[in-house]
Amino acid sequence: MERCSRFLFAGTLAVLAVGVAILIFCALPTVYAQEGQPQDPPKEGEPQEPPKEGEPQEPPKEEPEPEDEKPKELTKEDAKAKLDAFKKAYQAAAKDEIARCEAVEALERALHPDIIQMLGQILVGDKSEKVCSAAAEMLGSMQDKRAVTPLDKGLKAHKRKYAIWVYILDALGEIADPTCVPPLTSFLKMNTATFDKNVRDCVLAAIRSLGEVKDKTAIDGLIKCFDLIGVKDSLTEDEQKSIYDSYASEYCNSLSKLTGQNFQTQLEFSKWWQKNAKTFKFPEEEKPE
Repeated sequence: MERCSRFLFAGTLAVLAVGVAILIFCALPTVYAQEGQPQDPPKEGEPQEPPKEGEPQEPPKEEPEPEDEKPKELTKEDAKAKLDAFKKAYQAAAKDEIARCEAVEALERALHPDIIQMLGQILVGDKSEKVCSAAAEMLGSMQDKRAVTPLDKGLKAHKRKYAIWVYILDALGEIADPTCVPPLTSFLKMNTATFDKNVRDCVLAAIRSLGEVKDKTAIDGLIKCFDLIGVKDSLTEDEQKSIYDSYASEYCNSLSKLTGQNFQTQLEFSKWWQKNAKTFKFPEEEKPE
């Protein structure tokens, strides 16, 4: 009897051992399959588990500044640090045009009066067209009316430097402040009547930039400059028509963007503006929630 009891007890242990072995064998593939796989991020609103001791923690990700928002002005200390790093990189690249461009581009959206002043000096003082163009572009990235004066000085300083002109005119459109209207209209008054192929892109850039300025003076300036489109006897009839159409089309696009009217000629815009200038209001932009 005692022997039978021992036999039954040993048999029971054996069955249990086999059962445990089977369970472990079945569970191992699942464990190995899950190991190393990325876990799904927690759903919004769900509590997150704290990291285990000893596990590496990822640094918090910095939220990028939305491109459509104007840059915030730097503190005096941050601006000084930016300028010190810029001066060091710029001076070290005295003979390297590309490196100087990179140094200038590092000041993108770094809004501060001292940085605007420095970029203005680079715009008129550097001998490289690429570096000057980069400086103009960075001034535009400030989206601040304090950058208008150095851009205007750059426009006057660079005689017939068409590539730099385009960057300056585009930058004024990015700032889109009413103070941009005088330099843009002045440029158009001097150049809309000409059909120099090199000036053509500059004129189109100035027209587009005026179309970004939501101010009545921009509409008034566009209509007046629209009437200045001239024709040169040295051009063929097809050339005259092609260039006239490109200017007229851009003027209409900019005026339509500002006024909401879809006229096709300067005369139509002019008549409409004479009737509506005093009462016209720009539609309010919807603020993001």
